[in-house]
Parts: sequence; C-alpha cells; structure tokens
Amino acid sequence: MNTPVYQGDRFDVVSQTPTTAILEDSNGTLWVGTNCDGLYAFRDNSVERFGLEEGILNVCVWSVLEQSDGTIWAGTWGGGVFYMPPGEAVFQRFEPEIMTNVNAVLSIFEDSNGYIWLGSFGRGLYRYDGETTTYIKNQNDGNVSTIRTMFEDDNGTILFATDRGIGFFQDGEIIKPTEFNQLVTSNFRTIGKDSEGRFWFGSYGGGIFVLDGAGSKKITMENGLFDNTISQLQFDSDENLWLAGNMGVFFIEKNQIDLFMSGETEKLRVTRIGVSEGLPIRETTGGFMPSSFLNNQGELFIPTMQGMAMISTQNLQLNRQLPNVYIEEIEMNGVSYSINEISEIPHDAQRIIFRFTALSFKNSDHVNFEFMLEGFDDTWQQRSGPREAIYTSLPPGNYTFRVRASNNDGFWNEEGAALAITVIPPFWQTAWFFLLSLVVIMSVLFAGYRYRVRKIHKYNLELQKEVEQRTKELKISNEELKNLLEEKNKLHSILAHDLRNPFNTILGFIDLLKIEFEQNNNEEYSELTNKILDSGRKSLNLLENLLQWSGSKDGGFGVNIEEIELKELINESVDMAGVQANFKNVALKFNADKPIFVKADRNMTKTIVRNLLSNAIKFSGSETTVTINLSHDDKFAIVEVEDHGVGIDKNSIAHIFEGSQKQSKLGTQGEKGIGMGLALCKEFTLLQDGKIWVNSTPGAGSTFTFTLPLSFIKMPVNGDGRPAKKQAGQQIN
Repeated sequence: MNTPVYQGDRFDVVSQTPTTAILEDSNGTLWVGTNCDGLYAFRDNSVERFGLEEGILNVCVWSVLEQSDGTIWAGTWGGGVFYMPPGEAVFQRFEPEIMTNVNAVLSIFEDSNGYIWLGSFGRGLYRYDGETTTYIKNQNDGNVSTIRTMFEDDNGTILFATDRGIGFFQDGEIIKPTEFNQLVTSNFRTIGKDSEGRFWFGSYGGGIFVLDGAGSKKITMENGLFDNTISQLQFDSDENLWLAGNMGVFFIEKNQIDLFMSGETEKLRVTRIGVSEGLPIRETTGGFMPSSFLNNQGELFIPTMQGMAMISTQNLQLNRQLPNVYIEEIEMNGVSYSINEISEIPHDAQRIIFRFTALSFKNSDHVNFEFMLEGFDDTWQQRSGPREAIYTSLPPGNYTFRVRASNNDGFWNEEGAALAITVIPPFWQTAWFFLLSLVVIMSVLFAGYRYRVRKIHKYNLELQKEVEQRTKELKISNEELKNLLEEKNKLHSILAHDLRNPFNTILGFIDLLKIEFEQNNNEEYSELTNKILDSGRKSLNLLENLLQWSGSKDGGFGVNIEEIELKELINESVDMAGVQANFKNVALKFNADKPIFVKADRNMTKTIVRNLLSNAIKFSGSETTVTINLSHDDKFAIVEVEDHGVGIDKNSIAHIFEGSQKQSKLGTQGEKGIGMGLALCKEFTLLQDGKIWVNSTPGAGSTFTFTLPLSFIKMPVNGDGRPAKKQAGQQIN
C-alpha cells in the first residue's frame, strides 16, 4: 500500500499501549511516554524501558523534556515529576515542598533562560530556576487549574494552553488576552506558530484559533475540518499544516492556508489520514507535552490510542482525481423512483429523499458530500453519514437539487450532479383556480354592491320623505315660535314703556314733594320722601336690570357699539346714585383727569356702572366713601369702583359673577337683591370685548374693575390752548 504512514515493526513494543508524550533528544533517542506502561527510549538498534526499577515510581508517563544540559525529565499521572541527569540510568524524584500535593504533571518546558516550567493537572503552574520552585499565579482567575502545553516566542514571551483559555506570562503572572474572551471554548490543548508569525491554538471541541496582529480567526468543521478537537498541530518544512485529533490525522496545504487567511475562501481542502491509510487506530491522544514531534528528516511522530504513528511528511501523494457524482433515486412516501421516471412531485408527498453517490477508486469511505436544494436551502449542507438528503412538506414550486463531493484528499468536484424538480400545487393553489375564484368573488361583490345600492336608494327615498315631513313640521313650529317671540317682544316693549314711565312720573312727583318739604323745613316728611324716593329708584333699577337681562337672553337686546365719552357717562350714573348714597350717608368720589372715548354700547355701559355703584353703596357702612377711578392703558379704558364695606370671602368670589340667588347677600342696612346685577355686568362687559374682575378683603372692602376698548383720549386744555394740569377728584355728598 502506498502510504506515508510507517508500517514497520520498530515500534511494536508499544503497539498495543496508548502513547502520550513523544520527544527526540539531541542524541537522536526517541523518548515515548505511555499510559501506565512506563517510558520507552528508542535508539538505533535498541529499545529501553524505564519503570519502577529505574526510579519512575508511577509508570503513567504523560510529559517528557530534555533539558539543555542533557537531563531527561518525566511527568507522570499520579506520581509527580522525575528527572535523570546525563550519564545516569536511574530517575530521581523532583519533590520541592511547594509541590508536595502535585501528583499529575501534563507538561514540562525549558525556556531560553534555562528555567524549568511544570504544568500540572488541577494544581496550576510552577517554575524551577535551578534552586527555587515558585508557584505562578493567574491574574484573571486566581488559579490556572490545568496546564497542557507551553510555547516560547522569539521575543521570550511564554504562552500557555490551559483548560481555562490561553495565557501569556507577564510580570510574574499569567495574563489572558482579550481576543479569547468570547470564544465558544476555553479548553486548549496545543500551540504552534507559522512562518508568518501567526499563533495557532488547537482546542478541545472548538476547532482552531489563529491569532495575529490583525485579530483572531476561527477554523472549524464548517470550514472543512473533519473534527473540532485538535490535539496535535505541526508545520512541516514547506509550511504545510499537520493536525491530529479524535478523527485521525489531517493535512492542509500551505496555499489553502494562504487563501483562507486572506479571505479568498471560507472552505479549506483538508486531506484525512486514517486507518485505511495505515494508522493503527483513528483516535490520537493529546493534551500532553510534547504531544507530537517532527524531526529534521520530516518524520512526524503522533501518539495514538494504540501505539505510535510515524508519518513521512515528504512522501505524501495527494489524490487529485475528482470523484464522479450521481443522483441515484428519489423516494416519495416510501416509494422509490429513478431520476428518469419523475420530474414532478405531487403536493401530498410528505417525505422526499434524494439518494446520491460518488465513484472514487481510492479510499471511497473518505468521500465527503455537500448538497443543496435551490429554492429552499440558503447554504450547502454537509453529509458525512448516509448518502441521502431528506425533505418534508415542500411547498409547491420549482427546485433544483444539487450535490457535490470531495475525494479522500479533499479535492472537490464542484460541478457535481443536479436534478430539477417541480412540486405540483393542489388545484386550489393553481393559477386557473385563483382566476376562477377571483371572478366568483368579484361577481359576488358586484351583486352585493348592486343590492346595497338599491337598498340605500330605497332608504334614501324614505328618508327624503321623512325629512320633507319633518321640515314641514319645523317650518310650522318655527312660524309659531316666531309669532310667540313677536308677542313676547310686544309684551317686553309694553313693559319697558308702560312701567318705566309711571315709575319716572312717580319719582318726579316724589322729588317735587321732597323739595317742597325741604323749603318748608318739614324734616319729618322730607326724610320720608327720601326713603320713598330711594325705594322707587331701587325698584326702577331692578326693573331695568330684568328687562335688559331678559332681552340679552332671548337675543332681542342687540349690542349697539358706538363711540361714547366715558367720563360724562359715569358722571350721569354718579348723579343718579346720589340719592341712594345720601340716604346711607355714603360719600361718592369720582377721579378722572381727562375725557376718555371708548367703543361701547351706551345702555350696557350705564347698566354696568349703575349696578357696580349700587352694590358698592349697598355693602358700605355709614360715613364711608365709594371711589370711582377712570384711567386707561394702551388699549383699554379702566374703571374701578372701590368701597370700604364688608368685603367678600374667597369662596364667594369664585361664583360672584354667576347670577345665582344664593350669591345675593343683604346690604349693611338689610337691603335685598335677586343676585343678577353682577352676572349682567359680566355678560355686558364680555359683549363689548372687555373684562371684569374683583379684588376684595373681608372686612376691608372690595374693588370691582372693568375695561372697555379704547377709542381715543382728549387732553384737557386751559383757556390759552395749553394742556391743563391734572384735575382733582370730584367729590359728591
């Protein structure tokens, strides 16, 4: 058999034993550790075993080292560390006090300074400088449990592969690089470095991680590896990469590495060497140091679960013959069909199986397949088991099934084989059914539309008749209401004329009587006529409020905006309020320095002033003063009516302009009201685009203020035409 794997009997003595660490010393002796069968030294024509009698008190040897002075070190599983100086034939135990409890040593390494590094299983890392042994702390975790291998860079940096990630030795501690924080695994087994200066880390279950100055890159089975567990990693003299793990030994050519690292491909061509190529067993061992060895002759030594394999890296002949790929048959619902028998698949095919194969005359069991159903799959699917692809419940449509294969050395037939198929839709998913359904739906919708239109038309006719009948009734009602309003306005006019005139006549006669009594010094009758005159004017004021309020509510009282002189109007109202004020011994004071013209309704404004003066007198005590101030700002005339009476509490102020009977209070002499005066003031002020408000302190008096839109201001002048000085307030007693 033409194979690069050594088939001789030189290593038969360990052929049935799991081997571990492998080392070739400076004399050419090959040292091979075994799993509990001692340490073997293979020389040119002899084999020597070192066990209990030769000083190795535990024969499970998992790590080997030749020190620069020729001393051989051996780490064991369960017995600690042993060393044999040059020229001696018996090992001695290395037992510093700090390592009393360290029994399993997986890796031994000598750095460029001559220090010996000892990596244990579960007990961390130690360094021996020839005199003292020191424990090395891990900065990140506090303790590195298991050290599997070590590596020194050209600049003296020491790297560690551990079960908790990759570490660097720096400032007396192990530092974990941040590039490895997000990896899917932290269990690393081997370290290598290529000619480009890139570090390669083999892991248990996570594939390979490559670290360089630009960052890190991952290589897994998705990229072409046959196994994600990499226990051995070596670069040969041509910079080809050799790997080993649980699935055998793998080979990747340098040009493939370059293409992958440059990003030109995501798929590596990987050659696998297994039992059919001469390996004693597929599974190799790893996690020890050194777990493989490549000598100057290009011979690669790899430990396996059954002895040791030696592979000549220079004699590997790649099979570049591409396999021929075929699609054999299709199975639907348990029935098989040849590819010539069927191109259409019924919609009720719940399970479809494509079976395929490839012809390769060398190691056909190492042929690998990838398949894709175009129109359904987005990426190629790998297949290492049965040569078939299974799909269930494919939706109707056109598909192309493609399959490609690689030979035993990873060379792919990219063209492969292809088969076009069509999954026939059920009749309810066909175009003619959709068209027919559309026609039926449109017909039903149109018929429904026509029916709805007729129904709406009929309803509209009935509604039109109902509207006409209601309109007729509303016209009749409107005419009746109009007649009622006219009657009401007539009544209102009669009341306004026939009640006002008698009241004014009565008040005129009473005023004449008052003058007569005063001239005759009849004080008793004069006081009586004062009371009658006051009551009469109050009644007339109430009557006018009622009439104006009623007119405003029913719309019969229109707003007649004109330009009026406010000072003169207020003077008239002050004169009219004089009788009421004299009766209660209240002084009236009017402050106005110049005429002010406003845009307002004369009658409404009189009503506002009259009511505010009447209220101020009503709630003022004897020998007090009610002051009226007339001023202005840029836009409004401002009228203030200020008294020093009983005042208003906060709760009453909130509702004082609402016109409720509840808001009406008795005056200081028991005067009654109906509570509508201030409501009328507010309504008339708003109708004239003004505002009204009150400020009051209980027990100290109130100030009612209202505003009206300003027209212009007439400056008073002297006889010589010059502006006059400000006039004093007008006092009325």
